[in-house]
Amino acid sequence: MRALLANPLELACLSEKDKAGLVRLLSDPDPGVFQSIRQTLINCGIESRPWLKAGLSSRDRLVRKHSWEILTQL
Repeated sequence: MRALLANPLELACLSEKDKAGLVRLLSDPDPGVFQSIRQTLINCGIESRPWLKAGLSSRDRLVRKHSWEILTQL
């Protein structure tokens, strides 16, 4: 996973489940994990918008909050 995060271009080969998993990790309590995922999603640019928009309907408040914050930065 760390290698994948280091190379955002590899995200194109991820399944929809994997992409949704990245968004769910926005609620990870470890600040290092959160920052890595956040930066990866930002580096993907507008390609990550559909995944983040799906995060807006999450039951997890942190996923919704962080998804919105990242979407507004794209």
